[in-house]
Amino acid sequence: MKHCPNLECTHLEETGRAGEFREDIVTCSDCGTTLAAGEPPEMDLHGPTRWVAIAQVPDPHAAHLVKSALAMEGIPSELRRKAEASQGLVAGKPSAAEVIVLDHMAEAARKVLEERPAAPVALPEDDDLEFLDEDGNPIPDEAEEESPSAVAEIETSTENWPNCPRCKTASVTHLAPGAPAATRGFLKRVFSSPPRWTCLACRHQW
Repeated sequence: MKHCPNLECTHLEETGRAGEFREDIVTCSDCGTTLAAGEPPEMDLHGPTRWVAIAQVPDPHAAHLVKSALAMEGIPSELRRKAEASQGLVAGKPSAAEVIVLDHMAEAARKVLEERPAAPVALPEDDDLEFLDEDGNPIPDEAEEESPSAVAEIETSTENWPNCPRCKTASVTHLAPGAPAATRGFLKRVFSSPPRWTCLACRHQW
């Protein structure tokens, strides 16, 4: 059995219970979210939502990959900036933010990050990462800072970048070779061999 993990799914809002599906179904018929394995957990929609930190990320590069890996397994996640490390994202120090998930999905999320084999990981469409405060409330955009590594990647010349081998477009991106060592080390621990190139048009990775 599989279930829809989307807390904003119309089926959950209307019935008070997550939709249940057969093993051969991949996405929720109500909201299109990738299904999660197992029976749906009991949820109190009117009680306080509890978020649990399952990983620390040094910069946006690592955050993108971790959030995408969890999303591919049907586990929604958010970013929460640690108060004591509010300057870390700018200074390039590790543990600038935490990846958080709902408490009933924490065990499954940790398992994904510990046991996930090398596989293509889809990057998000843009760099608009939303940070949450300690209470789970979004932090306004003006309060967020952009890391030097992210700026460096944007400014890197694309003159010699390859075209996508699948759709032949030149719209590709990759993790900059000059990314901080802490980032490369973190990614190596989570993904044994992350893909170097990602096509922004067809999402092919190689």
